[in-house]
Amino acid sequence: MSNISNDNTTLPRTIWIDQKEVTFCHKVLHLDKDSDREPFVDNINEYLSYYSDILDTPTIEISNKGQYLNFINNNPDFNINPNGYNLHNEQGWRYGEVGIWASNWTAWKNFLNTDKDYLIMMEDDLQVEDNFMDLLIKYLNELPQEWDIFYYYCPADQFNKYSQSFSTSEHTSVIYQDWSSACHVISKIGAEKLLSTSSTGINLPLDWHVFRQKNKFKAFTIKPEVEIGCRLTEIESTFQSKQSRQIL
Repeated sequence: MSNISNDNTTLPRTIWIDQKEVTFCHKVLHLDKDSDREPFVDNINEYLSYYSDILDTPTIEISNKGQYLNFINNNPDFNINPNGYNLHNEQGWRYGEVGIWASNWTAWKNFLNTDKDYLIMMEDDLQVEDNFMDLLIKYLNELPQEWDIFYYYCPADQFNKYSQSFSTSEHTSVIYQDWSSACHVISKIGAEKLLSTSSTGINLPLDWHVFRQKNKFKAFTIKPEVEIGCRLTEIESTFQSKQSRQIL
């Protein structure tokens, strides 16, 4: 069964990574209720149609106990710790964090059922520029072989955590940031590792699952001030400011 949807049978652009012809699929995580973000989603999908197929995978809304229990009951191998984590003396999860986990976890599974080499995951408050893919291909070609995850977007407030010792090439580095999965690329090996590491227990937000367990992944990002072809809009997070953390 195919998990790819695209009206084109052949993409116009041939892409080479590490001297091999490769293929991409992508997913913009977006809920229909967030209508103010639809133009960004449409723009991303239109732009990437030249390079990538859309991965047929859902964005899973979890904003209440019923939606949470429904997903857990239908996916018994989604091994989340209902006690969550502690931040600022507040224990548990925000439902939106669980929705992000569920959506990405499902996307990894569906990606592994395709013949694509790489999956680009994006949030719906991302804006892409005309040079998005050219720069991404350039930086992917600088990575060591058999990498797991490349975080194309890194928040500017994380640049002060970079050290020259983290450098892996002219433009790339091992991960040093502590938040944001706004735009990242996953290899097949990376998807398998993400599923494997989460199967033993989901105890942290998705970005922390990688950023605070660096020894488990071959994960890379851009160096500070490196040009990238995307940026975040200033739209307010739909759950960070409106949901409290609780034990599920």
